[in-house]
Amino acid sequence: MNKSVVFDTPGTSVKNIKQDEHPYAVVLKNTKVEYGSNIPILGRLKPSNVVLNNCSLVVKRREFFVLLGASSAGKTTLLKAIVGLKNISQGEIWVLGGHPASIYHKTAGSKVGYMPQELAMFGELTIKETLNFFGMIYGMDESIWLFQMRKYSHVLKLPNLERPVKYLSGGQKRRLSFTIAILHKPQLIILDEPCVGVDPLVRKRMWDLLQVFVGKGRTVIMTTQYIEEANDASEVAFLYKGRIIAQDSPDGFKSKYSMPKLSDVFYKITNDDGTSSGPPAETSKAEEPEVKLEYIHTPFIRKIFPDMGTNKMQAMLFKNRIRYTRNWKLILFLLVLPIFQVAIFNATMGSPPAGLKMGVVNYELRGEFERSGNNSPYCPVNHDCLIKSPKARKSCTLLSCLDKDTIKLKYFPDEESAEEALKNGKLILLQRHSNNALVPMDDFLL
Repeated sequence: MNKSVVFDTPGTSVKNIKQDEHPYAVVLKNTKVEYGSNIPILGRLKPSNVVLNNCSLVVKRREFFVLLGASSAGKTTLLKAIVGLKNISQGEIWVLGGHPASIYHKTAGSKVGYMPQELAMFGELTIKETLNFFGMIYGMDESIWLFQMRKYSHVLKLPNLERPVKYLSGGQKRRLSFTIAILHKPQLIILDEPCVGVDPLVRKRMWDLLQVFVGKGRTVIMTTQYIEEANDASEVAFLYKGRIIAQDSPDGFKSKYSMPKLSDVFYKITNDDGTSSGPPAETSKAEEPEVKLEYIHTPFIRKIFPDMGTNKMQAMLFKNRIRYTRNWKLILFLLVLPIFQVAIFNATMGSPPAGLKMGVVNYELRGEFERSGNNSPYCPVNHDCLIKSPKARKSCTLLSCLDKDTIKLKYFPDEESAEEALKNGKLILLQRHSNNALVPMDDFLL
């Protein structure tokens, strides 16, 4: 019998069902995730890399769920799809009653605590400042995150809180990343191999904390390569070559296959001896969860500007101020680079042109040349009434519009002398004016 799950989705609404009352925390239905696309490049078709193919999964609320699988099985990609960091190309994903990548649902926020496999922390910040930064991101009061910091630093044996993150060991960084994921008391905790590089004592304390969280009504999803770690989980799923091939409790697996160890069950199901191309078809089909997603459509209201609280802006200013003040090399680079770029540009492009010599042969001023003795003639200009004024010269009005600093005019009485000066390199431009009119552009000599 199919399970029926009702969700409130973007553009939809469900009557008489609150978001916190959904029986399932995470549901995946025939999900496909791939990297790249089938786009022809240089005449050749480059196929996409399919990581998850027809993957279905159900995680109940208040459950300690462990996802097991070998390296490169797709565990990290599956978690990224759940928190909305990776888009799916096929199927459906619902997290806490909504779509993870929707601005209407805000899944990747205060509702979810996510610990990635790559440690996303800033080396210049201390442990205390890092927790302060993420506390501001989550909108926590100072007294609350300080209390959480003191409690978890004692339980997880964090080093001196004033030590910069870049001086922490790999295991200490993973403990700090784990603390960040649980700092704001999220409903759903997602951990990507949190126990790698952690000593056994701290690993046990981490598991004990997760068991306490589940007892308080939260949901935990964790991935690991160490199969025997999952014995204390309430639900286990095997991910093999991009598909969930089996899902049950640890004791249920052991009882069903009559094996004392969970690792033996995994090896039997996958038949991973180097010769098999995948799990048996009947195993994959029998264990695949059957969930029907039901939703009621309502008028869609587009939200152009999503809500952005001031806490995120304050957190970014807090983080950048500390990083820049402690990294003087970065400050020096940011200040010197623009100056260097401007200097190179000015040296390459040069200053604006000035003093360009232009020769002018103006037949409108022939009488002025005779009276001035071939010196610079008087060129009358009337800007108010150019057409009606008999004393106005159109050529003079045009020449008066030229920038005097950029172009220096030199008058010649005839074309022969002007062309001779142009050929000798004394001019860069020669302009000829006929009686009370400009000659065509073809008569301009450069």
